[in-house]
Amino acid sequence: MADMITRCPGCSVAFRASPAHLQAANGLVRCGACLNVFNAREHELRDEQNANTQQHTHTENDLLIHDSMDPETLGQAPLPETEETEET
Repeated sequence: MADMITRCPGCSVAFRASPAHLQAANGLVRCGACLNVFNAREHELRDEQNANTQQHTHTENDLLIHDSMDPETLGQAPLPETEETEET
C-alpha cells in the first residue's frame, strides 16, 4: 500500500505517512510543524488535492507518531510546572 498524504487541521501543513506508522499509532499523529495531535486518516488528502500540495508535503520524518497517546486527553494542555523560590 502506498504512503498517504494527510493535512494537519491545526496549521494546514501536509505530511506523507506510511501505512505501517499509521497502524502502529492507530492513525494518531502529531504535526511536526505545530505539534497538533490528530487522526491522519480523518484528514487524508485525495488525489485531486494532492496535486495542489506536492511542493508543500513534508516527509514522515517530520511527522511524529505516538502509539501511547490517550485519545481521551488529546487537546488538553498539561499544567505548567512552577518553580518554587524562597523569598528572604
